[in-house]
Amino acid sequence: VWSSSGSITTKTKPNSVYMTNRFLSLDINGFLAASDCNRMHGLPEWAALPFLKCSTPTMAPPRNKYPKKLVQEKKLSDKKKLTLKRICRKFNVSEFHGKQIVQLLEMQGFSLDAN
Repeated sequence: VWSSSGSITTKTKPNSVYMTNRFLSLDINGFLAASDCNRMHGLPEWAALPFLKCSTPTMAPPRNKYPKKLVQEKKLSDKKKLTLKRICRKFNVSEFHGKQIVQLLEMQGFSLDAN
């Protein structure tokens, strides 16, 4: 239940599963608004807005081939790979943009190990 008191925030409970879920359940516009707000609090330009456009021309979800590629570039834990797949599916973006979102969330103090 959301309360206006704001007692649970990314600052008070950065690793809270509730906060992570609440953040990821925002629609694209909500996510963009959130990242725009965060830019005012010192996020770098690249993390802020335009990379969230759908990255597949037909609006079809991107093919689900994220983990294999990622293992070669950067060692991600299985839980993080799962989180990345969920983010890519949620926002209908490619792996590259998914990684930017993951980085954005980590910079805000979210713990991204999926349950």
